[in-house]
Amino acid sequence: MFDSSSEKIRINCTQCGAPITFPEGDHSVKCPYCSKVLLLISPQRVLKYYLNTELDERSIKFVTEGACKRLRVPLPTQFYDPKLYYLPYWRFRGAHYSLLIDNDRYEFEDGTILETEPKVNVISKPFDLNFPGTNIETFRNIFMGIRSRTLELCPTMPEHLEGVAKIIQPDILMDTAREMAYERTGGIRNQERAFYNELIGEVLTLVYMPIWVSPFINKEGMFHLVIDGLAKKELSLNKGEWRGIAETDGFDSIASQKIVPHHCPECGADLPAGGSAITFHCGNCGRGWHLQQNGLAQKEFLFAKHEGFDDVSYYPFWQFETTFAHGAELLTYQSAMAIIGSSLSVFIDDSSDEIFKFYIPGFKITNPHSAWKFAADLTRCQPDLEYRDSMNVKTAPCSLEEEEAGEFARAVWYYLLSCSSKARFRDFGDVNSVPDVYFRPGKIVYLPMKEDGIFLREQISGSGIQKKGVPG
Repeated sequence: MFDSSSEKIRINCTQCGAPITFPEGDHSVKCPYCSKVLLLISPQRVLKYYLNTELDERSIKFVTEGACKRLRVPLPTQFYDPKLYYLPYWRFRGAHYSLLIDNDRYEFEDGTILETEPKVNVISKPFDLNFPGTNIETFRNIFMGIRSRTLELCPTMPEHLEGVAKIIQPDILMDTAREMAYERTGGIRNQERAFYNELIGEVLTLVYMPIWVSPFINKEGMFHLVIDGLAKKELSLNKGEWRGIAETDGFDSIASQKIVPHHCPECGADLPAGGSAITFHCGNCGRGWHLQQNGLAQKEFLFAKHEGFDDVSYYPFWQFETTFAHGAELLTYQSAMAIIGSSLSVFIDDSSDEIFKFYIPGFKITNPHSAWKFAADLTRCQPDLEYRDSMNVKTAPCSLEEEEAGEFARAVWYYLLSCSSKARFRDFGDVNSVPDVYFRPGKIVYLPMKEDGIFLREQISGSGIQKKGVPG
């Protein structure tokens, strides 16, 4: 949902071989050279990427001599072939939400205490952390930092390095890495006074960083210099012979992205390319397609009927029906009204037995606070929808995965509860006392939205969001 990615992916066109660079998070791209439309699919949830190095044998000698001068070590009299290793780093990204109930407390001289009306505050914070995936002593103190956010990520080993680089297998396995990442986010999650905490959109990635080892001899004996292949600077100078590390890469469950033609599986027509869209509407046969890990799967798109205006655009929302976690009983508007009360729209009949649905924006929103408020306002309204034919409508791309949308919906549920309950829930432990819900598989519903001053306003419920927070 949130447009915060600045990383770049580099691939080669499968038709003409030209290099293509595009933002990480984009799933489809059109080759600027041959116009071939390509789709990137992710066979596994966890992906691996490689960072490129521009160092070669000549520049490594230059870096080595410069390091010897700075460290006041005699210059090399003989160089040996440099060795390139790819070190594994686990990278964990996502967004954290906390719900806090705050109120001001005043104590007067006579002992009277006055508390203001409790107010629900939402704190949102993205996180992006990485840590080494190996405990090899020579490389133990090498850190990747934020460089994976600023450099091009390659789904496959750069061609000029194949046969040169040795890949080091992580000592920390995938499941352990995920547990470590959750532990490291503990300080984020356990916000003081938080009624509810949620991590949304967690992504675990394996990034390989290039490290060169330059062995040499000088008049004092044998040395080897460890060089950062990205920064082109020395990391450590060690006396003694470099004995090497065996090449290993046993992570069969972690794959690079695959590149396939991006066309309608039914009629063969090219599908829309560009951006981070995960849903595609075929303009030729009218079918809807949803990008899953192994490719495109057909999915029904529902378009809300709207009368009176032609100058509307349709924006995607994930619609979830819910049941209570302890059984199969559906959450209806009547039962939601009994639990949540005044947080819901006063324009809906209290006795309604209609199914209560959550609506989560599936398009990009740059401001997490705006996204939160928009989702909560639309869910409160419970728009009464009828559906129309899907052909010939202007649509915005859906870029939010269903799993992430479901996590966001759960947070909205607790937000609505806390807005209603207010002072009753004052700490994280109280979350166990509220009804939990389970979300059925989501539907993609396109709702009509229209510009209204500085807002984009949903035309059925009237809920709005600022235009500047929605990338064009």
